[in-house]
Amino acid sequence: MLASLRPSLGTSLTTLCLTLSMLGHAAELKHEDLFNPNRILEIAIDLPESDWKELCSQSRDFRSAFANPSAKPFSYFKGDIAINGVRVSSVGIRKKGFLGSLDENRPSLKIKFDEFIDQAPIAGMDRLTLNNNKQDNSLVSQFLTYSIFEKAGLKAPRCNYARVTVNGDTLGLYSHVESIRKPFLERAFGKGEGILYEGTLSDFYPKAIDRLELKKGNKDRAATKINRLAELLATDTALDLQEVEKLVDVDYFIRFWALESLIGFWDGYSNNQNNYFFYEHPDNGKFYFIPWGADGAFQGGMGMMRRMQNAENIAVYGESMLANRLYHTADIAERYRETMR
Repeated sequence: MLASLRPSLGTSLTTLCLTLSMLGHAAELKHEDLFNPNRILEIAIDLPESDWKELCSQSRDFRSAFANPSAKPFSYFKGDIAINGVRVSSVGIRKKGFLGSLDENRPSLKIKFDEFIDQAPIAGMDRLTLNNNKQDNSLVSQFLTYSIFEKAGLKAPRCNYARVTVNGDTLGLYSHVESIRKPFLERAFGKGEGILYEGTLSDFYPKAIDRLELKKGNKDRAATKINRLAELLATDTALDLQEVEKLVDVDYFIRFWALESLIGFWDGYSNNQNNYFFYEHPDNGKFYFIPWGADGAFQGGMGMMRRMQNAENIAVYGESMLANRLYHTADIAERYRETMR
């Protein structure tokens, strides 16, 4: 009886596997499914071994990084990927990271679908951002940070996890983070036509605002707005809060600022003028800050910095121009305290 069942059982299993395989490759990749926090994505990358070695070896040094933090030292290489078994060919793959996350064996990665050919395999997404969590042994800092910002009513990228392989070799678990581009802006703010800047070791200093990187929007109009904000913050007299509030949603910023301090995000805007975006909402023309690069949260500092601070909890991060000037402005400290409570 068992012997007679074996051929049909084997045939049935083979047919089932082939059917599932065909369905997997024919399946449509859906934007919302790729950020399901209860599922780990499977991302398989294939590209020539020589290209992979060159990608891994690309880097940046301390001098050039601090002199020009927005420089782009990484190039795209053409390869194929499979996301949960669904194959997408001829995508652009490059290394990403500033200094702390750089790694020659297990790099953080950016995958751009339309870098080499015109394609949009996932509606509402044009790229993947895969962070290697090098500065976060717990692997949960980014996931928790962005979730907490969202729960606090602030705008933040979605995040879940992906198991990444390259040419069959497993690189391990990565944080898969929603890229701060037009699809994110449309989802989070309802509109994606406003000005978008990224800040990497940069702030609103009048002589150094060119270090802020314009990612989207009219260059002249954007420069007018950030120049005006820089002028207001740099004044030796009392800060003109009414004028600042024409450019920045101050209530929103106080919540952003308090939350960075609360979770010990030492490498964000308020403390280190790093790892942030800000977006001008088209409806009111005001800037809204967005967290980024949060693998350093829940720590209070990195290495020697944390030891020098004796791992104390700091209630107010006030190193950035905007946070510092606001805290020394009438009534803002009390508003901050109430927000923190």
